[in-house]
Order: sequence, then structure tokens, then C-alpha cells
Amino acid sequence: MLRRGLGINQATTVVVTNVAEDHLGEYGINTLDDMVEAKFTVRQAINNQQDLILNADDAACVKFAQTLDNTLVWFSWFDNNPIVLKHLKNGGTACFVEDGDIIYQTSTNKNAVVTVEDIPITFSGAAKHNVHNALAVTAMCHALGFDNKTIAQGLKDFSSTPENNPGRGNLFEFNGIKAIADFAHNEHGLQLMAETIKNMPGKRRLVMMGQAGDRTDELIEGLVKSALKAEPDMLVICEMESHLRGRELGEIPKIIEHKALSLGLKPNQIMHANDTIKGTQKALEWSNTGDILLLLALTNRNEILDMLAKA
Repeated sequence: MLRRGLGINQATTVVVTNVAEDHLGEYGINTLDDMVEAKFTVRQAINNQQDLILNADDAACVKFAQTLDNTLVWFSWFDNNPIVLKHLKNGGTACFVEDGDIIYQTSTNKNAVVTVEDIPITFSGAAKHNVHNALAVTAMCHALGFDNKTIAQGLKDFSSTPENNPGRGNLFEFNGIKAIADFAHNEHGLQLMAETIKNMPGKRRLVMMGQAGDRTDELIEGLVKSALKAEPDMLVICEMESHLRGRELGEIPKIIEHKALSLGLKPNQIMHANDTIKGTQKALEWSNTGDILLLLALTNRNEILDMLAKA
């Protein structure tokens, strides 16, 4: 939207999933408040009677919504989220998780749509961000007129494979090992993926990461902090020579390593690789049965997906 505008003039419903500090400093967007306002530009495609679907667990969405007069539909991980409870009490509509089920509730009806464990992209609920996405999709599909049975089947059928969603939560299982390839490239997205593999039962965990040179030192350090939310036993730091963008060779890996060590990782828990392909190779060589790998395929995505498919 910042580059080319909204792109459409009219929609049936609009969803804002979250707002994070990404791409700040571009196109006059310098603060989180700026980003919130930019993201909410999508609401211009609907009228005030059409559903604006918002994340009740996102503080920025909740704050900005106080300035709006749209018809709001809230979604949340929690059935006791205060925004959801107040909204339902006032006759509004919300979508939330209750006893492991996705619930869609209006002023007149409350229906269990689908069990979270039956939705592949949630990794049995470990990927909480994809539980959020499933909630948003449920609300959106209701706004589009789909019934609960159709919505449930769609969520059950969709899996984030390299064929239909390359580089987004692609799960590979081989030799008792689970490897997830993802394109998480900002602090918020990386934290969600790190928390996902932390939530998954496993013996050891590995995170492979690198970063482009046009990010500030502070943003890169924030990414490291997010990666360590996985509590990894091993961190593979990759050079991204094709994305130096003004930095010196080796500069970004040094920033990542220094921050990881300052946050408590030990030197023997860090490996370096010249690129993400070699990083993936090192990750596979390190892994054993029961391990979980998070491979941030910011470059060489197709090659990495091919390597994992053949592992």
C-alpha cells in the first residue's frame, strides 16, 4: 500500500491481523503509530456496515479501533479477552478459542466451527499465530456468507506446503526430525516462529538465521532476541552476501553472534555458514531423531526446500 496505494476500491470485508515494527523509515513511516495508520488504510475499501475484523490480542489494533466507527468483529486466542467480552456483551460479534475449539459468536448464536488440532497450519496449536489466522479466516468467511461446515472443511484441508505456500511454515519430517522452513524476516514474525518450535515437543532445537544489511543494528539485535525465544540448543548464523546492502562482509554475523552471546548463548552453541544453503547443510548434519529445526530461508529458498524434501 505504501508503494502503490490500496489497489482496490471496494471489498466485502477487511482483516487487520497485527501491527509490528517492520519497514520503519520507509515512505515516511517512522513509528509504530504511523504503521498502524498505514495498515488501517484497508478499511477504506468497506463501508461502516461491513465487517472490519480485528485482532483483540494486538494492543496497537485495540488502541486504534477506539477512533473508528466501523462495524467491528474481534478475534482472540482467549474466550475471556476483555475486549471480546465487552464486545459480546454489547451485542457484537467475535471469534475466539474455547476448550480447544474455534467459536464464532454473534448476538444471537454461538457455534463451535472446528477444533484447533484439526487445522494443519496450527501444528496442533503450537503455532499460535496460525490459530490467530484461522480465527481471522473464520470471521472473514462468515462475512462472505460461508457456512460453518464449509469453513471447517477449508481449514482442515489447507496445509502450508512448499507447493501452495512456499517459505511460510513449511514443515518437513524425516528420520524423526521436524524441520520448518519460514521467511520470518521481522522481529514479530520471528518471535512467533521461535515460540512455535518452543511449543512443539522435541529433544533439541536449532534456529538458522541471517539478515539483510539495510536493517539497523537495533533491529538485527531485536531479531536475535526473538530467535532466542525458541531457547535453541544451536544457532546457525548465515552470511547473506547478496543482501549486504552497504554492509561489510561478516558485519551482520558479528552483530548476531555478539547479541546472542550477550543474551546467554554459549560459544559452542553457535555455528557459522557462508550462506543459507551451507547453513541448512550444517543444520541437517547436527540434527538427530527428536530434534526440531527452524530454518529462516531468507535467501536460496527453493534450494533449501528441495534439500529438505530430499532429506
